[in-house]
Amino acid sequence: MKATLPSLLAALALASNAGAVVVIDNLATGTLSFATSVTGPVGGGFLAPPPGRESAFSFVTGTTASYLDSLELLINVVNNSVGIQVELSTGSSVPGGTNPVVIGSTNAAASPVTQLVSVTPSSTILLDASTRYWIHLTVPSGSGAYSFNNTNTPSIASGWTLENTHEYAFSTWSEINGGPQARIRLSATPVPEPSPTLLGGIGIFLLLRRRQRARA
Repeated sequence: MKATLPSLLAALALASNAGAVVVIDNLATGTLSFATSVTGPVGGGFLAPPPGRESAFSFVTGTTASYLDSLELLINVVNNSVGIQVELSTGSSVPGGTNPVVIGSTNAAASPVTQLVSVTPSSTILLDASTRYWIHLTVPSGSGAYSFNNTNTPSIASGWTLENTHEYAFSTWSEINGGPQARIRLSATPVPEPSPTLLGGIGIFLLLRRRQRARA
């Protein structure tokens, strides 16, 4: 079977692909903590926070474009009847809202109260380089109720930034100032740049094809 340029590109690109890396990790216990509420439009029952509360936080990507692999959240469960919807968007102010895409929803059990939940995109999500993104947490229906944890121990890859968390309550967004940020772990796969091997392979392929045409 004759090689084609697309097949050569694919093979060489696969050979140079980087794996997923943790770019933001703020799961360790810190000296500061703060929990924001995320609740559905229906009351969550006795001792549950008021309905209709949301949380959002932003992060800025590094200098290389990446594919979003997974987002882990540390939450406290009050009522798990409906999961937390996790939406990604861009924008200059909370909660973003430009080009929104739903990453997925949490699937927390009723217990234990504190849980680490993971959301994995069902389709490819490209994070552009040096761009601010917002993660918007809502319970879109029902009586689900959670608190979303924040702390002050972020470990962040070079060039990336984790910014403050905001809470929506009583029809107003307010920012948590003074330190604690979203207790999350974000993993992403850098988009590989053309390697010398890839560029050299393309050059050889084009040279051979030119010679074949000259002989024909």
